[in-house]
Amino acid sequence: MIAAWMLYAVLVSLPIAAVTVGVAALLRRRGLPERGVWLGGLTVTVGAPLVLALWSVARSRVDPVSTAEAPVAFFRLPEFIHVPETSILQSLGGPLTVLWVVLSLVLALRIARGALHLARLSREWTEQHVAGEAVLVTEDLGPAVLGLTRPRVVLPAWMLGMSADQLELIMLHEREHIRSRDPWALAIGVGLRVLLPWHPAVWFLTSGLRQALEIDCDRRVTRRRTDVARYGETVLAVAANVRPSGPTPLPAFTESNSFLKRRLIAMTQPTRSLGRLGVGALVLLGILALAGACEVPLPSEFMRDAQEVEIPAPETETVNPMTEENLDGMAERSEIPEQPGFTPFTVAPSITNRSEVVTAMNEFYPADLRDMGIGGTIRVYLFVTEEGVVSDVRIDESSGNAKLDDGALEVAKRFEFTPALNGDEPVAVWIAFPITFQVR
Repeated sequence: MIAAWMLYAVLVSLPIAAVTVGVAALLRRRGLPERGVWLGGLTVTVGAPLVLALWSVARSRVDPVSTAEAPVAFFRLPEFIHVPETSILQSLGGPLTVLWVVLSLVLALRIARGALHLARLSREWTEQHVAGEAVLVTEDLGPAVLGLTRPRVVLPAWMLGMSADQLELIMLHEREHIRSRDPWALAIGVGLRVLLPWHPAVWFLTSGLRQALEIDCDRRVTRRRTDVARYGETVLAVAANVRPSGPTPLPAFTESNSFLKRRLIAMTQPTRSLGRLGVGALVLLGILALAGACEVPLPSEFMRDAQEVEIPAPETETVNPMTEENLDGMAERSEIPEQPGFTPFTVAPSITNRSEVVTAMNEFYPADLRDMGIGGTIRVYLFVTEEGVVSDVRIDESSGNAKLDDGALEVAKRFEFTPALNGDEPVAVWIAFPITFQVR
């Protein structure tokens, strides 16, 4: 199911990423901070698939009526879609899991190698005071902030030849990164890339976050220093000489030349409030993102796995199914399946012809298999109408023996039930039922 789940997570992230870009662009035009939008987009992108899935499973188990009918805010919980065993998504599960692990290890090792490289280089760095603050002077790395718990500013040696006012602006920029805890924001982004290396939205949103940190930092500096032209000249001067930070991302005065123009435009953008129209637009975009995410159907296999994890089946001794006592146990274990379809109900159907079913199980147990002591369990789907009649049966999980499977289908046709109720109204439902053939 891993392939279906990965595809679901990516599809859910599409409206969230689109809305994140739209909200960030709106804030940027108003000269307002946007780092929180990118962090929020990342959080929702990673958390929404799991939250929606767990919520849907919980609501379908505890309160099936409200799951299907009651709106939650302005959106509904996702529907379930079955992924057939023959689907390519099922066969890709194993290879994708291996690829996931390999990519995560490669990224983690690359970052670790970068961190070790910085640690080796740091032995040769010297400490000097620049603009009244102690900094680490490197050969050519920086300007940047190094460290999480005890962040330090690092400057390349060539930068010490810049004018005093430019050095002061550079230091002000790096101090703003430290004050706003930008190293931690970048660390979160890097960690998510390592955990979800296959997720395109995670890579896109972390790139947007990294740029937003620089743009927001520029705005804070220019609000404190009104000489925007001099600050812009300093940014250009640093960009012409700085080198990339490599596999270990560092909050730096400049990152690359690719979005330099955007930074220069953003730092000259006057700050304006959103107003009621702007706030309304943000709320509407948020609703659209959640509604779009909820429209993506959830792989039904997740419901089965979640139920098995949340409520493990109790260990019981194997019993002969051809007794009414065992049939009672089977009835207690019946459940609403993910597919062929889900119908909300408050009262489950119950078996009304137990003795006939026991007779059918003995009748349709293939005699040759019984004589050889061959048995097995078949999970079947039964469609129970509003009158309690079984009108359709099909195999969900085979026993691996075609004769046993055929016998189970014949037995399933003999079941009769009381109708399922949704409130006081009878409803037709699919149920899943295990049928076990075993010699006493």
